[in-house]
Amino acid sequence: MPTSALAIHFWEGKSYVRALRLEPARIAFTRVIEQNQGSYPKRAMAEMDRIQAVQRVCRGRISS
Repeated sequence: MPTSALAIHFWEGKSYVRALRLEPARIAFTRVIEQNQGSYPKRAMAEMDRIQAVQRVCRGRISS
């Protein structure tokens, strides 16, 4: 996949995060991570870590 396509998927994921649509964001970031080319996979992994942290906190609050 060309680097420009990775950039598109990365920024698509970022826009989903801003809209609080975490599942579509995870899908977009996963596409980037699976390609493992350039600097975008590292950035996508950081975003995935943030999404997972938010989801863990939300699950804890819902069950409390």
